[in-house]
Amino acid sequence: MKNKRTIIGMMAWLLAFAVLGLMGLSAPVMAAPAAPLVNETELTGPVQMRPTDSVGDWTVAGITVTVNSATVIEERVGPALVGAWVKVEGAASGGVITAHRLKVMPAQASVKLEGMLDALDATSAMVDGIGLGVNAATLLAGGPTVGQPVEVRAAIQADGSLLALRIQSQTPDTGGNGDDPSGPPELGNSETELRGVIQSLPVSGTVGVWQVSGITVTVAMTTEINTNAGPILVGGWIKVKGAGDGSGGLMAREAKVVDTGTVHKLAGILAELTDTRVTIDGITVAVNSATVIDGAPTVGQRVEVLSQLQADETLLAVKINAGQQGDPAPNPDGTVEFVGTVEILPASGLVGQWVVSGQTFTVTATTEVDQSKGAVAVGVRVKVHAVRESDTSLTAVEIKVLANGGSGGNDDSSGNYIKFTGLVESLPASGLIGEWVVAGRTISVTANTQIDEEDAAVAVGVLVKVEGYRLADGTVRAQEIEVKSAGNGQPNEGTVHLVGQVEARPDGTLLGTWTIAGRTVEVVTATVFDESHGPAALGVRVKVEGTEQADGSVLAAQIKTLGNDTGGDGGSDSYAKFKGTVVSIPATPDRVGQWQIRENAGVTLTINVLAETYMDETGGPIVVGSFVEVEGTVAADGSVVAAKIELKIPGECDCNELEFVGFVDSAPGSADGQGAWVIRSGMGLTRTVIADAATQFKSGIPVAGDRVEVHATVQADGSLLASKINKESEGGGGGGVEFTALIVSFPAGLVGTWQVGDKTVMASNGTNFDQKDGPFAVGVLVEVKGMAQADGTIVAQRIESKDNN
Repeated sequence: MKNKRTIIGMMAWLLAFAVLGLMGLSAPVMAAPAAPLVNETELTGPVQMRPTDSVGDWTVAGITVTVNSATVIEERVGPALVGAWVKVEGAASGGVITAHRLKVMPAQASVKLEGMLDALDATSAMVDGIGLGVNAATLLAGGPTVGQPVEVRAAIQADGSLLALRIQSQTPDTGGNGDDPSGPPELGNSETELRGVIQSLPVSGTVGVWQVSGITVTVAMTTEINTNAGPILVGGWIKVKGAGDGSGGLMAREAKVVDTGTVHKLAGILAELTDTRVTIDGITVAVNSATVIDGAPTVGQRVEVLSQLQADETLLAVKINAGQQGDPAPNPDGTVEFVGTVEILPASGLVGQWVVSGQTFTVTATTEVDQSKGAVAVGVRVKVHAVRESDTSLTAVEIKVLANGGSGGNDDSSGNYIKFTGLVESLPASGLIGEWVVAGRTISVTANTQIDEEDAAVAVGVLVKVEGYRLADGTVRAQEIEVKSAGNGQPNEGTVHLVGQVEARPDGTLLGTWTIAGRTVEVVTATVFDESHGPAALGVRVKVEGTEQADGSVLAAQIKTLGNDTGGDGGSDSYAKFKGTVVSIPATPDRVGQWQIRENAGVTLTINVLAETYMDETGGPIVVGSFVEVEGTVAADGSVVAAKIELKIPGECDCNELEFVGFVDSAPGSADGQGAWVIRSGMGLTRTVIADAATQFKSGIPVAGDRVEVHATVQADGSLLASKINKESEGGGGGGVEFTALIVSFPAGLVGTWQVGDKTVMASNGTNFDQKDGPFAVGVLVEVKGMAQADGTIVAQRIESKDNN
């Protein structure tokens, strides 16, 4: 099993042997990876040519890379085949890199080369003996100088040569973040950050060109997208981190939905500052006589530009801060970081004086407040990063809301971002700003709330969808309100959704009286039949939609066959995620075999642990009595095949969460889905789940027979309160399908044929690959969304890793 503690243990042994060697004592001889070189060259790019047996000369992004028997080759993401992207570390000489390490990486937006700058002129550059082309569009950031370390982003030309898009000066301590060139940089980094409003998005999906506060942002398949604070929408606010694309835009490494703001922010390395413009990483913002310049910004220094969006959708700088407040230099005497409970807040808004666990500090308009895990409110726990001013006062640089624990199951105090649909019961006396009541909940509507009245005008009695933050007092601060209809949204009182076996039917015809699940069903010429899962024969499981008649029978509008294998009794695509206490562990090598874990809803489950199961024991060893989180797939016998088991510390996690996939046996029948649901999970369990006004429903309200994914919280009385009940599309017949399973195999470049669980998945250049929870690898748990084809294959629209690293 993959185990973090094993790696730590190896490091401890290596250190021990080194100490023994210094003491002149004998120690066992152990083979160790080659030590990193002092003047190391790093190259990240696609493999264009390689020898059959690995040892020999490779071509990576047009550069010759020599691999020998001592080279460490890491292929966790996939095999190092032609077309795969790799990161090479080694020593360069004469334009050739001798690799001591070669690691397969996810595909990147551009080639990356790090090393010492040997030469630079208007047409060419040389880094560690490796030549690159330079032209007028090449961005020189930070004043790169011969003899200094640099990072180059480059594109492969038609003739196989490299053209430098950007040459960035680096100090020896700011070279990124280790193994992952797409990962977050460290303090003092040269990454560019943009915070602004989304003005346009691609026609479908997220991959492509966005317009954010007048700046072109390119989002690739490898861009990390965080939607914890809400959906990505035109008009919503986003924080983008990445690098300039060489043409005045930004190539996004990360895009994160944030709260609606008023000031647009651009931060990065200053390339130019004149009376009319400021340029950061090739991105230009207008400057005028009213622009305030704080400090003495110099070219090559990291700065922060606060701007307003003009009528022509360009940015005008309001203030330029020299030495960006959002990234203060590491200084033990000048910065403070602490965690505590919010005790006092400003009378209105967030700007002003706060008190957190007795510590007083000031929040300014440039303080970054991350409310992705809940809204700021008195009583909420937050993490504060502040800078100490000359008068010893504190000014907050960043505040992050932490997940609230110990709420005793009080759902209304969780401060989470929520969505719900309900009827408007009351409105402010004049205008729309103020307090609304929707489905019994008090809604706070501000000038920043987006109100969509395309379908109908806001009025008492109309059906609306509300998105926003649930505050500690139970009210909701609305981010967006959408009018869904002018009617009351209620279904026909006689509507029936019925699932069960065909017990009796007419001979030789469909018309007539049927018996389904003990109910009399009348089929007429207008009844629509969907037999894509087989004929509606005796014993076959079907779903009926119709209207109840005065005599209690059902007049069928539609009958759809479900087949005999859709009863929720397991399968490789049934996803399970839960927390619980370890009851027993087998006495086998590596603990492989059947475990018993009592889930937090009180049921003891059998867990099949494989050699490939990932064990996360960073918080300590997993033993009998440990509290753990399990992710995996449900087998046909109802047991769970574990993909990951992670130690959890009670009090430091949302320990009462439960996620499972199952089939709806009965639904409450209300228009908004509120009430008691009975759902049979793949683990052989029938669960009653309560939905309230805060429960989110994806793709509409499910009905009996629908396959659903449930996210719920175990309450103090043992009941389950749903935060989400997401209807999943059924496969077959060219329809949408969504499932979660382990990767069995996949192509090196991601595009091509995958085997996920027992399903064949076709990925194309249009597929959205989401690896924010970890890179793809054989044995990793992924969620696939796509369209089922007639031959049983699935054309993937999205493949997402499921927190498996």
